[in-house]
This record gives sequence, structure tokens and C-alpha cells, in this order.
Amino acid sequence: MKDLLADAAKARIESLKLSSIPYASELSSKLLDHAKKLEQFYKDVQEKMGQKDEKGLKSLLGEIAEANVFTAQAQAGSSGIMGCVQGFRFSSIAFVLNSS
Repeated sequence: MKDLLADAAKARIESLKLSSIPYASELSSKLLDHAKKLEQFYKDVQEKMGQKDEKGLKSLLGEIAEANVFTAQAQAGSSGIMGCVQGFRFSSIAFVLNSS
């Protein structure tokens, strides 16, 4: 269950990083929504465990597994965008330094 909160925190961090990058606002928004969903899953799991609702917990775990697919895809997309941006920034800095 700690993984849910850790993944939510990662999604929030990536969302913040992407929020200032042109054309990345949609992914940033989706990551933030995903973080909220993971946090809600955490609360729901706590509730189902407290109620000893095994059927509800199994259903919830299936939903969490589906959400983990998005987590992997979003992290890959975010890493790709950030890599491109960092590469652009470094090449721009090198161009300016070489032009001086």
C-alpha cells in the first residue's frame, strides 16, 4: 500500500515538472488526476480492510492493477519529454556559449 502513496507522489512531482513545458500541459494534468486517483485507492483500501470486505478489496485491487499500467506509461512519457527538454536546454546553452 505504501507503493500507492509513493506512486502518487511521483506522479505529482512529474506533473509539476511538466506544468511549465509547452505542449505538456495535458500530460501534466493527467498525472495530477492519476495521483489523486492513487490517493483515493489508498483510502479505499484502508476502508475495505477495516470492514473486512474481501470481495470489495479484490475488486479494488483489480482497479489498482489497471491504474499501474497508466503509471508505467505516464512515467515513460514524462521521462521522454523531460529528456528532450533537457537536451534542448543543454544544446541551446552550448550554442550560446560557442557563439560568444
